[in-house]
Amino acid sequence: MPTGCCGGATCSCKLAVEGDGPLAISGSGQPNDPFIFDMHVERASTHNITFDTIADGDGTDTDPWTVETMFAPTAKLDHIPDVNAPGPTNGQVLAWNSSTSRWVAQAPTVAPTGAVSHDTSLAGDGSPATPLGVAPITARLLGTFATGLGLTDLGMTSVVQHFANAAGRTAAITVPVLNMLTMLDTNPGVVEYWTGSKWSVLPNQTTWTAVDEFMQLSGDYTPGLPITVSIIQLNTTSDSLGVIDVLSAADLLGKSGVLAVNVQESGAIGWKAMVYPNVDRVSATAFRLTDGTPMAGQPLTATIQAVLY
Repeated sequence: MPTGCCGGATCSCKLAVEGDGPLAISGSGQPNDPFIFDMHVERASTHNITFDTIADGDGTDTDPWTVETMFAPTAKLDHIPDVNAPGPTNGQVLAWNSSTSRWVAQAPTVAPTGAVSHDTSLAGDGSPATPLGVAPITARLLGTFATGLGLTDLGMTSVVQHFANAAGRTAAITVPVLNMLTMLDTNPGVVEYWTGSKWSVLPNQTTWTAVDEFMQLSGDYTPGLPITVSIIQLNTTSDSLGVIDVLSAADLLGKSGVLAVNVQESGAIGWKAMVYPNVDRVSATAFRLTDGTPMAGQPLTATIQAVLY
């Protein structure tokens, strides 16, 4: 620094540098040789496994000195002073260890039994041994499968599934279950069931109680089995004994028997049909109401109502 300077043109000043530093002073202080202070600042960037420190700038207003510190590519969580996790493995998490006052790597804590509360619709306690799961009621047609909760096979056959058309049903149900029920938009109100080989219209479900059948073709009637109500307009001619077929063999083809037959006689001449089983058909003898004699070779008309199984 200058000391004892008189400030005149002929004045001389003494300069001294106090302390250490890269400061150089030149010049005599004269107008034609002013003092020049030259100070050189050394900058250095540093790098280690944790940080990269970069120094830059020349100290001017337009380019001031800057120091930037960032994590190095080799930096690890373990380099933080209060973390001690040099070799974590897959699935581990950081946990505080009060005895060492360090964060350490360890397996996540499993919730203890009873830590998760739930109602009876769920099962398990959330532990690896008994994970949480849905508690299905198979008696009410619900079951659990590899892909989730759904209807059991019995449940699938117990509900009516809706489809836009037969093609949509075929695409959705590649392997139908016996007695599965469906309904199509193209046939509204009509329930179909899978017979084992095809979709068929669900038959009349009225339960009939029969003490005895009118006629058996291949066995007894079992209450609850589907029945067929057949309405036939009869227009025939009786034979020489007044006999007619009320239900022909063709009418009974594929049936196991007949529960009941009703004949509503019609025509200009009053008559009455006496119905009886006749091997593979149902026949009747026609009698005149006027004198009770058989109506041999007589054209006859009637409405037949028969319950078949």
